[in-house]
Order: sequence, then structure tokens, then C-alpha cells
Amino acid sequence: MEKVALRTSHTTHAGFASRAVAFVVDIMVMSVTILVAIALVQALLGFFTLYGLVGQRVTQSSPFGAIIAGMTALIGAAIAIGYPVGCWVLFGQTLGKFLMGLRVTRMDGSLLTIRYALLRYIGYWLSALPLGLGFFWVLVDDQRQTWHDKLAGSCVTYSSKPLVGERRQRKQPKQRESWIT
Repeated sequence: MEKVALRTSHTTHAGFASRAVAFVVDIMVMSVTILVAIALVQALLGFFTLYGLVGQRVTQSSPFGAIIAGMTALIGAAIAIGYPVGCWVLFGQTLGKFLMGLRVTRMDGSLLTIRYALLRYIGYWLSALPLGLGFFWVLVDDQRQTWHDKLAGSCVTYSSKPLVGERRQRKQPKQRESWIT
């Protein structure tokens, strides 16, 4: 436990405003992605039925409508869950958090595993249930953790690392030795 306290004491934990802006950006990214996916499904459906000329009875039937609604819900859920969880696991930040200069890590500074990222995602819903109290908890917590952070053992800090991988030190070009001194 002492190692964790040492690791997080050198980082600046993100506050409510920057996290909220990042969350709004992520909601917009997910919404646009879902709309594009739905439009793509509709375009494919239209293409393969010649925009209603062929198979009009099939496309207007109740079972077909249920299949399309189910596919749309499945695509939406995959994006709504996959986007944040995937970004936390692979990059340590979503696009919104990247734009705000934030990073989601475990308390020891390591990236979240899929297990902890899913736990954090479930915690989002628990944080939202009592009128968003779990999100506002960041305002009173010493380490600026929300309920979903506490549940997953994560923290959101201001990032000093790049979006993908570690920044490699550039090698300095070799100085050519001059024969004129």
C-alpha cells in the first residue's frame, strides 16, 4: 500500500471540470459513431433490397424489423461499451481524455486490464444512479476518485505521456568531425 501512495503522490489527479468535459467529448464521439453505424446498416439494407423495390414484404415484416432493431441495439451497445473499455486498456485514455490531457491508470500507474476496465465501466452506471453522486464524489475525495475509480482501483491524472506507447528519446545526430578546427 505504501508503494501506491508514493506513486500517486507525484501525479496531479484530475478534477471534476476536466473529467466532465472529457466525458461530454466521449459521449459525442460515441453518438456520432453509433449514428454512422446505423446509417451504414440502413444503406446496406437499402442496397441489398434495391431501396424497397425487391423484398418489400420482407423488409416491412415484423420479424425483419425486430432483427434490424436487435442489430442496431447490439451495435450501439458494442460501441458504448467497447469504446471506453478498449481505449482504457489499449491507450489509458479515450479521445476525450486525450484532448483534455488526462490518463486513466491503476493506482500504481499501470494501464487497466480488461477486467478492471469493465469493472470501471460498470461503476460508471453505479456512479450515475443516485443523481450522479458518484461522479460528484471527485469534489470531496482526497485523491479525486469517483465511485467507479474506487471500485476499479483506478485514478485519472493529468498525462505527461503520449497517446500511444512511450515516447522514445530521439537520438542526437552524430556530429561530423570537421577537419577544420
